[in-house]
Amino acid sequence: MILPPDTQEALVSENWQLIPGPRYKEQMNTEAQLVLSDVDNTLVPDESVGLPTPRVTQVFHEAGEKVPTGLATARQPQKFEYLARHLKLTGKSILSNGAQIFDGKEGLMVLERPLQIQTVMDIARALQANGVDHWIQDGGVDYRWIPQGKVARQAKAASEGLGLYRRPQDVLNPKKGFIDVPSYIPDKPFIIVAHNVAAARIQEMVKGHKDERITAFVAHEHKYENGSTFDVFITDKKSNKQEALLEIEQMEKIPLEEFLTIGDGHNDKVLIEKAGLGVAMGNAVEVVKQVAVFIAPDLEHDGVAIAIEELVLKRTS
Repeated sequence: MILPPDTQEALVSENWQLIPGPRYKEQMNTEAQLVLSDVDNTLVPDESVGLPTPRVTQVFHEAGEKVPTGLATARQPQKFEYLARHLKLTGKSILSNGAQIFDGKEGLMVLERPLQIQTVMDIARALQANGVDHWIQDGGVDYRWIPQGKVARQAKAASEGLGLYRRPQDVLNPKKGFIDVPSYIPDKPFIIVAHNVAAARIQEMVKGHKDERITAFVAHEHKYENGSTFDVFITDKKSNKQEALLEIEQMEKIPLEEFLTIGDGHNDKVLIEKAGLGVAMGNAVEVVKQVAVFIAPDLEHDGVAIAIEELVLKRTS
């Protein structure tokens, strides 16, 4: 049951339900014809390679028989495919934060927007020179920079490659260890992630770059007692969840007004804001809750399952 608009008190553990958000209107259409859910901190804990709860899994299976179901995530295919199989996705999914679109029904990648390799090389060298921790999402694998000191950085900048980066031996099980790539050269990069930085610092660096097709934006926030830092994504300008939503709208021939989207993080804001049924998780950042039609319970209490139950399964039964 969706609580009435005047019921805005905090959800209690005995009665986990959807509550109306700032965009809710009493007479709005609440019947979704397509589902897109974020993954980290929405479907599973952040960076987990585990499976969703049995309740979430069952809800996806049932919903997928009625409407196209997909995920919208910054994850690359290797950290997405096991979820796609487990959840039996039947629609389009947004990967690499919008740089890729995967068709779950056909099992094919139907759109890709990789970055230019020279652009990635230039920006990575600038990040190295400024001592910025970063990794490059390249061909489904995260290549993380390993600092080697000022002299080594200068030598790397003059070399053909980018110097020492490290990749996981097993993408789904980093505990198996890492492989050093001594003179890394990108192959098929989609995102550069500048980690734990002041956002303006990275945005200014990208703004002055000669490649006008790239952009930088805040994806995740790290809160500390004396302020916040951010993970900043550097991508193709069209590699975002908003552009991917518009692509899926055309591919599926379903209007955005009938999309159910669910998310929690900064990079989910456009996902929630542009869809007719944008749902913020209870654990979502405030900017996402401010543009939501509904607010669901948090990850711990299967908020994504409750949203799909209310807005898909009960509406199409």
